[in-house]
Amino acid sequence: MRVYLAQCMDNLAYYEHFTKLCNYLEGLGYSVYHPWRDEGVILEDKCTLAESLRTFNNDVNNIRTCDVMVACIDGLGPDSGTCVETGIGYALNKPVILYTTEFKYLKEGTNINDVYPKECLPANENSKVRTQPMINNMLIGVSNGTVCHTFEEVAETIKNLNL
Repeated sequence: MRVYLAQCMDNLAYYEHFTKLCNYLEGLGYSVYHPWRDEGVILEDKCTLAESLRTFNNDVNNIRTCDVMVACIDGLGPDSGTCVETGIGYALNKPVILYTTEFKYLKEGTNINDVYPKECLPANENSKVRTQPMINNMLIGVSNGTVCHTFEEVAETIKNLNL
């Protein structure tokens, strides 16, 4: 099964985290296309229109040939490129899984200790999320409400798609 990983390309921490996700999924036998890892960073202010279009067409072709898309929505707001990629995936009838590690996107009723290591939360042990996640309605629609918070949840969701 072929997975397309859409994510913000803003900083090294994102790159390192999503490279770990790629390695995790590939270790389970999935083929993962990660534009940042597989194409490299394209700096919009330093490239030509032809280079931008080549990147766009390459991404569209990889979305077209994937079986499922995993889209990271971490950050101040969903990344514009990630939103474009998820829209293309949706238009091509690809299942889209939203992936996030941020508190504001946790599902109501989630035990925070099930998502974050205990040492990250000494002041709030065994806290449960009491509000609905603050996820854009369009992204909820594109993903049919599928939101994962751990690598294991992503893998289990992909497996359950039975593609």
